[in-house]
Amino acid sequence: MDPLAHCVSSRYRVATRPIPIDKWEVAKFVAKELVPDILRWLQRQSEDDPIGAVQGIASGVIEIESSDGKETLRAYVYVESKAARGKWAAVLGGSAGKRKWEGGEARVQVILWLNGALSPKEWFDENPVTGGRLQPYPGCSSERCLAYGLYSILTHELTHAAESMFEGREPTYYQRGPGGEQAVTDETAYINDPKEIRAFMQQIVDEALRYATTPMIRDNAKDAKHLIDLALKLSTTWKAIDPHLTRANRARILKAVYEALNREGLV
Repeated sequence: MDPLAHCVSSRYRVATRPIPIDKWEVAKFVAKELVPDILRWLQRQSEDDPIGAVQGIASGVIEIESSDGKETLRAYVYVESKAARGKWAAVLGGSAGKRKWEGGEARVQVILWLNGALSPKEWFDENPVTGGRLQPYPGCSSERCLAYGLYSILTHELTHAAESMFEGREPTYYQRGPGGEQAVTDETAYINDPKEIRAFMQQIVDEALRYATTPMIRDNAKDAKHLIDLALKLSTTWKAIDPHLTRANRARILKAVYEALNREGLV
């Protein structure tokens, strides 16, 4: 079946619009709060040594609305780093903790992990081929860039935090078996978890909108389906999870992309 046929059906209407997150505020928070602290920390480190696994690199607080609009959450964001080998991505991932009530306010802790394989010299390298990691977002929308990596992963984690019934994320996906609950490390099971689908949808819609609005993509699209195809081919999040998606979840995300482009008058 034509993927666009799934998109325009009303079957998945409730589940296909991303949870509202103020992307402008997230981008501003990253640029004004996190990036300057990270750069100051990097400048104090040995120039040639990989930064490895470190805690306490940077931190900040950003407020978001819960998905039901009934609460304002204060997300306490902490930047750490993880030891790694590959050097492509500036930010390796993130985690959202359990929602807690303290001092009469709802709080949640979010951790973002920088790529510990990179040395300060590599972070500050301005060569567009070997470096360029410190270009601001949206000027750079590649996972190689610090600001974009922080923005993309933080958007994903804040989506988890904003869910009204959110009670915390387990480190692995669990399913019931004959002997009770058993941990499942299968990537497909993890990606198709409903909470993960909603968070990945947030990233993919954001990436598809950004690419679909560029003149080169928009002007070369033959029709709505072609525009969506072109935009998704450039979405790194989509390419990473598409092979693992169930048919229903693939349809939900495609419909979310279609509706987002439609709201912007692009299809």
